[in-house]
Amino acid sequence: MTEKYNQAEVKGHNFISDPYFGEWGNGDWEKGEPNKYTKKKDGDRTYLYISGKGSISQSVMLPKKSSGKSDEPPFYSLTFDYSVKNKAKVSLILTYLSGESERDKKEITLPDKKEWSLYELLLDVSAEDTDIRVEFYAGKTAGNKGINLTAVDMQLHIGGLNPESIVFNNQNIPADKPLLRLNYGRKHVLNIKPAADSAWRDLDCALKWGGDIPASNYPVSFTPELNTAQPLNKEGGIWEMACSAQKVSGIPETFSVMLASEYSSEPFIFSAEIGDYLYKLTEPKISGIAVIAQRIPADLSIRVVCDYDDEYPDMPGVSDVDVCWKMDGGEIISTVKTDTEGVAALAFLPEKSGNYKLVALITDKTGRESSYYFDIIVYDRSPWLDDTRVVVNNTDVDLSGEAGYVMNGAVTTLHLTCDKNRNVFGRVTLKDKAENSDVTITPAEGREIPPEGLSWDLNITGGDSKERAFLLTSDQFGISQEVRVIALQHDTGKEIQSLKVNGKVPADLAQLRVGPSESMTLNCTVNKLLSRLQAEMNSKDSTLLTAEPAFGQLQALKNNAAEWKLHSINPLGGFFDLALNIPPLTNPLVVSGRILPQKIASGIETITLNNAPVTAPGDFFLAPDKKYTLTVKPHPLLKDIPVSLVSEAGNSVTIISNPPFGKEINLAEKGFSWQISADPASARGKFSLQIQSQWGGAPVHLDGVVLSADLKDEGSVQITDGFSGEKYKVDPNIGFIFEADKSYQLAVRLKKNNLIHGQEVAWELPDGDSHRNAVSFDPEEPVELTTLGAEWEFSYTEEGDTQFDLLLISQDKFSYKVPCHIFNDGDYLERSQCKFILNSKDIIPDGNDHELAYKKDISLQLKLSPDAATFLNGMSLALITHNMDDESDSLIVSPDKPVRITPETRDVQWNIESDVAVGHRFTLEIVVDNFKNITSVIKCVSI
Repeated sequence: MTEKYNQAEVKGHNFISDPYFGEWGNGDWEKGEPNKYTKKKDGDRTYLYISGKGSISQSVMLPKKSSGKSDEPPFYSLTFDYSVKNKAKVSLILTYLSGESERDKKEITLPDKKEWSLYELLLDVSAEDTDIRVEFYAGKTAGNKGINLTAVDMQLHIGGLNPESIVFNNQNIPADKPLLRLNYGRKHVLNIKPAADSAWRDLDCALKWGGDIPASNYPVSFTPELNTAQPLNKEGGIWEMACSAQKVSGIPETFSVMLASEYSSEPFIFSAEIGDYLYKLTEPKISGIAVIAQRIPADLSIRVVCDYDDEYPDMPGVSDVDVCWKMDGGEIISTVKTDTEGVAALAFLPEKSGNYKLVALITDKTGRESSYYFDIIVYDRSPWLDDTRVVVNNTDVDLSGEAGYVMNGAVTTLHLTCDKNRNVFGRVTLKDKAENSDVTITPAEGREIPPEGLSWDLNITGGDSKERAFLLTSDQFGISQEVRVIALQHDTGKEIQSLKVNGKVPADLAQLRVGPSESMTLNCTVNKLLSRLQAEMNSKDSTLLTAEPAFGQLQALKNNAAEWKLHSINPLGGFFDLALNIPPLTNPLVVSGRILPQKIASGIETITLNNAPVTAPGDFFLAPDKKYTLTVKPHPLLKDIPVSLVSEAGNSVTIISNPPFGKEINLAEKGFSWQISADPASARGKFSLQIQSQWGGAPVHLDGVVLSADLKDEGSVQITDGFSGEKYKVDPNIGFIFEADKSYQLAVRLKKNNLIHGQEVAWELPDGDSHRNAVSFDPEEPVELTTLGAEWEFSYTEEGDTQFDLLLISQDKFSYKVPCHIFNDGDYLERSQCKFILNSKDIIPDGNDHELAYKKDISLQLKLSPDAATFLNGMSLALITHNMDDESDSLIVSPDKPVRITPETRDVQWNIESDVAVGHRFTLEIVVDNFKNITSVIKCVSI
């Protein structure tokens, strides 16, 4: 095989002189046509540019004979690097010479390669050839075209090495994959013996470096040195390679070395690597005593180091090496990797006590095994556990179990007794393991164990609960015994790490609130040190809450937690105090709060409307254009509880509140007030207010009504004349009309859809009214408005015409104003300076007959004084005729309907068509249509 190499690679003998034209002009190359040659450099590469028509040549004398007796004859090869400029027609001319005669001449046209290219070929050399001439021709055309040329290499190939054997460090290595493994701190010997038919036999050969990093960077020395030739005779060639123990950083661990012959381009290549491949075991150690019951192992260790020659005694440890620990019988215990110091450790604790032999075994990178044997004694239990007993405050302590409980601030006695082998222990000392300053042990010195045992007084003064560890030690052996106790402080609250009520952490443990429909779940998590204790919940009041588990019942602190489910058993709610305790702690944690009542009303002391108590759902009336103050004062149970006022109404009934309906407020201790009123545009009707809370509880319902300003919307008033028995309804636009010094019956009749049924009402005059002494109602006290209504006797006892307002009042709820007119007697029109004009003639209704012409139209005019018009405002005047002698007489009055009087009315006129027989009498009667007792009669006769 032919292997190609660049300038840096190892080669056989190149027969070409100045192959890279570094010495151009020294005569090694013959020139053709002059002035066609330029030596150039491209980086580290030197080359020759031959322009058109130029040529260079060199003759090579071939060896007279070849070495070796290989089955394959030697052959020659020629290689070079070139590039063509501007498509020049370049060629290689080979001339084979035998003595002075030219045996053969070949011209080879080179491919047109613009970039650098390698060209290689085998030379057709015969056995008779003595010389060969190599010529490079730049073509027949002159100008800026030609060939760039460098690395001209002509080799004689005698083939590769065929070794009989390769021995490295007294071990044969395969020739197809030869590997030299060089170990730091070691000397190595390489023996290469050629085969009898190898062409290399008896030729000089040299070891050459094949790595990218120079050999001088490696801590390896060669004997003979690199590149120094020595014959490869039939016994073989020997090379020594000595590696120092000094590590060199920054060099590859792998490289190659080559055995090269001058007449071969095929060196024999060895893959090589340098490192620490040989290990050995050293520094075996056993520390500790193996005790099965206490799970205390014996600690075995051994160190793996590099196996260097004796001249390098400082052997470093080797990390990451598998150390196999085995029983002497072959059972593998564990395989452990060495640490950075080369140490592998084994904690040895078998299942049974006895004498054991263990072996540590390693295999280094070369496959070599090394081993070391350990002899170990394993104990079943420690002397403390086998032969002693510890009692704390008269309670046995299991030294291998859980810690016992003691209390801070109290003297604790620890007593140690030994049933056998007391002499084994020597002098025994009790120590605080952590050497805390808040622990005092008396006595402090070591003592031998007497038959009755040893006692110590422990005084722990720490403020927090803490696990304490004490050590029993002996001056006879190195195994100590730990005695653990948990010293508790007295305050339960300090040991509770979290407390939740219904899954939430309360802001204040003294202000818990539980809704009326809720069960209260109280969870607490305690210090883990208390996990083996029990907790209990206590309550002084058994009428408010029940608990699961029951009050006073201890429950285990599972997972350091306890839970109680509390249920209200009193619908009225109430305040509670719960005490959570964890014996033997003496100060419980107190949790306080309140259970809200099932009905909000149970927690309300008073509800007032404009300072008047609201005692029944119907006592709620809103009159138009009036504002009301609704005040709710809570019992302490509902103090600061958020509530809101909401309204339900229909049929265009609208209520206004400040604060607005639905806004939450907190019930202050002195109460809270809402300003409420009916919207001016509200219809009359029913509504409902509710006081409700997000905390639950049945809301307080306040049913009420919005009233109109008119009594007529609720019912009517009927008057009965006490003298005549005449009944008439009161016109709500006018009000009452009475005659002074007479008795009347007033009856209020309710409509079916009235809103004031069942209320107690009374008639009153406005405050300060001067008519109060003249007005009399019987009964005076309030009476209930039943389905039939209510009745009163009324009279006015003073003389004179007057008017004032009467009020139908339901105390602090509603009132209706009714105007009232009092006529002194029936002659009001005459007394009020009104004028009567009959057919344009002033008259006086004095009882005399007024003569009127037969069938002549009659005109009757009444002129009202301003006072009369004002007094009669809203009332109506009517003209009534009466035939005195014959019912067939006819009188037609126009207008025939009553005339309504306003304050501006001054004239009222009637026209009468008369058909009354001559001599017949009739009357014209002017009456107040609303109260016909007020009348003026004009007597007439037809003539």
